[in-house]
Amino acid sequence: MHIQAEKLELLKLILSTDNQEILASVKQIFEKHEKVDFWKSLTKEQQEEIEDGVKKIENNQTIDYDLFITKFKK
Repeated sequence: MHIQAEKLELLKLILSTDNQEILASVKQIFEKHEKVDFWKSLTKEQQEEIEDGVKKIENNQTIDYDLFITKFKK
């Protein structure tokens, strides 16, 4: 429960301040640590290649890993 107490303490501090700089800093911290959706960071071409690969897997259009590697070791 220690984390809950920390959250409550932070909440009290945030609610008791009228300092815009502090509030902006806290907001910025959360925005920096939000999870980034990697899909949105990919180009359209990269997204299409991944989608194509997924379709091939779903349709059993795959090859054995060892066979694939042997082709490129030569």
